[in-house]
Amino acid sequence: MRPWPVPVPLPDNPRFARRCFCSDIKMWYYADAQALQARRASDEQFVEWMADSGLNRFLWIHHPGDTWDEIPPMAEALRRRGIGIEHGGHILPTLLPRERIRDIPEAFRLNQHGERAPDGNCCPHSAVALKVILAGIDKLLDAHPETPLLHFWGADIRGGGWCYCKHCQRLTPQDQLLLLCNYIAEHVERRVNAPEIAYLAYYDTIIPNLSISPHPKVAVEFAPRDRSYRFGLAGPDAYNAPLAAGLTEYLRIFSGRVHVFEYHMDSVLFGGLYAPLLQTLYEDLNFYHSIGVRSISNLYFDDYSILAHAPTFPAYALWTRSSQVEPGELRLRLVGEYAQTWSELESAAGKLLAHSELRYPERTDPARWEMLHALGEAAQKQLGLLLRACKQRRLHDPRALRLDFLRYSVKLARARQLQLEAAIKAAAGDHEAARALRATALAALGQTDALLEALSPASKGLFGVRFLPYMSRIHQAYLQHGTFMG
Repeated sequence: MRPWPVPVPLPDNPRFARRCFCSDIKMWYYADAQALQARRASDEQFVEWMADSGLNRFLWIHHPGDTWDEIPPMAEALRRRGIGIEHGGHILPTLLPRERIRDIPEAFRLNQHGERAPDGNCCPHSAVALKVILAGIDKLLDAHPETPLLHFWGADIRGGGWCYCKHCQRLTPQDQLLLLCNYIAEHVERRVNAPEIAYLAYYDTIIPNLSISPHPKVAVEFAPRDRSYRFGLAGPDAYNAPLAAGLTEYLRIFSGRVHVFEYHMDSVLFGGLYAPLLQTLYEDLNFYHSIGVRSISNLYFDDYSILAHAPTFPAYALWTRSSQVEPGELRLRLVGEYAQTWSELESAAGKLLAHSELRYPERTDPARWEMLHALGEAAQKQLGLLLRACKQRRLHDPRALRLDFLRYSVKLARARQLQLEAAIKAAAGDHEAARALRATALAALGQTDALLEALSPASKGLFGVRFLPYMSRIHQAYLQHGTFMG
C-alpha cells in the first residue's frame, strides 16, 4: 500500500542524513509462498513512496528463527530506487545457535545460579563464543557486502540476559554489549567499505553505564521503546526525562555517532490502536536534531500501520527533512475538513500511550497506575464521543478517516482500562474484584477481535490477518492465567 503523499514540496538539504524505515522480516511470513506473494504489490508501492518521499534506508530486523536476511523482490525494488539496505537485528542468539551448548558450553552466559544457560546472550569473554560469532558476521557480510550499518543486537528481552561469570560479573550489560561490538568492529576493519556497528541502547542498556570506550566504528542505536508517547521525549512527562538525559550522554560518549530507532508507527507496541502521533513526532524530531542526532529510523508493520498511523507517514518523510510546516498546518494540508477530528483522535491516543505498553499496563511503574487510569478514562470518553460525532456527521471517507479502526480503538481502550483497574485492585489486596475485572476485560478483548475479523484483508494486511489475532491470544492467556507469554 502506498502511504499518503507529502502534501508540500520536499525541501533540499535534509536535516537528517539517514532517514530509514524498518520492519521485522518475520512479518512477511516468507515460509508461506502465498503470504509472500500477497505482500508483493504493496511492498513495491511502499518502496516507490519511500523514494518519492526522500527516504533513503531500509532495515529488515532479524529475530532468532529467521532464515532470510531480506525479501528478494522488495530488496530489488529498493536497490533499483537507490535506497540503501541495512542488515542485522537481534542476531546475537542466532550467531551462537542455542543447540551448541552441548559441545561448547563455555561460549554461553553463566546465569545467576552459576549455570551455563542457552538463553539470552553469550559470555563476552569467551574466545570460543567470539570465534563462532565472528564467523557468522563474516558470512552475513559476505552475502551483503554493501550494508552500511550492521545492527548487532542482543536477545529481545527486558533484562537478565547477560553473563555473570568471574570475568563478566564486574561488567554492566552496557559494558558486555559494547565489548562484543568493539570486537566485531576490529574484526571487520579489514573489509572494503567496512560497515559501522550498531550498539543497541534498549531496555537494560538504554541508560549509559559504561567503563570501556567505544571503537571509532561503533555507534549507538538508541531505541526508547519503554517511554511515554503522550509528549516528545524532552517534553513534560517526567517518565521520559532519564531517557532524554541518557541519549545526550550517549552522544557525548560516542562522539556524536548516534542513530535513533523510534516507534511512532509501531502497531505491535500500540496494540493496533488508531494512533496518529504528529505532535509527538514533531517534538521528537526537533529535539533529536537540536542535540546533534542526524540519523533516524521508524518501525512499521505493513498495510495495517499505513492505515492506523496514516498521517504519521508523510509527516515523518517531511519532518526528517525540514520542520517548517507545523503539525496543525500539516493536518489541514493532509485531511482538510477532517483536521480537527484527527487532532481529537491524536489527543485521545496520546493519553492512552502515556506509557507505550498498551496491552500490558502491569509492566509499567505501579506508582503511575492511578495517573494512567485517569488518562485512560479521559481517552476512552474522548474516543466514544468522537465516534458518535463522526457517525452523526457521517464522516466516513475511508481515505481520510476509518470508522472501523476507530471502533476497534474504542473497544481496545475499554479492555485496557479494565485490565489496569484489575491491577490496581490486586495491588490493594482485593483479588476477588481483580478476577472479575480481568474476566470483563477478556470479554471486551473478544469484542475487539470480532471488530478486527470484520475488517477486510485489504485494510488490515498480513499484520491484521495473522499477527494481531496471535497477539490477542497471548493477551487472553495472560488475562486468564496471569503469565506473560509474549
